Amino acid sequence: MSGVRQFDEQIILPVVLDVFWRNGWQASSLVEIARATGVQRGSLYNAYGSKDELFLHAYALYTRHFIQSVTEAMQGSDLQEVLHKFFKTALSNMTMGTPSKGCLTTKMLIEIELTSMPVQQSIKTFMQELKEVLCLHLSRPELAVSLALKPSDAADVIVTFVRGIAVMERISEEPEQLMSTCETFIHVITR
Repeated sequence: MSGVRQFDEQIILPVVLDVFWRNGWQASSLVEIARATGVQRGSLYNAYGSKDELFLHAYALYTRHFIQSVTEAMQGSDLQEVLHKFFKTALSNMTMGTPSKGCLTTKMLIEIELTSMPVQQSIKTFMQELKEVLCLHLSRPELAVSLALKPSDAADVIVTFVRGIAVMERISEEPEQLMSTCETFIHVITR
């Protein structure tokens, strides 16, 4: 039957995401994605039209999950504890898998000039949404009172710091050391 998808998007998008996450943008091809998902390349083209569109669908799944995880981590009234949970969530995201896959967004940022405008915009939108979620939670009076910075400035430096941690994760063999660095950073931005 022409035009009817012969695959379950809920099943293949996590697999697609994994291919991009492991390989980055440039090294991920529709041939490899077809092999990993078990879906013919032509079916992927018919459903999504391009590698870009397929990535955008998979990345939307990733960003929704990550923002939800951050929102859950940011619950609580003790700023240092909340930030500890946030960094633990971010590090957990980077270090899962064997070998660890790193940070998908940072991998995409490194190759951003190789991507299309819609992919670039999706990444920028996610980064902005992450800053907004952090700022929203850091603006809560019980947390803001313990910040050494304005909540918006703290959100900016946290997002930037996480990019640095993501790069360092690629050469670190000890997630505990990265968490220790995060703890030091927490002490720098809190009072």
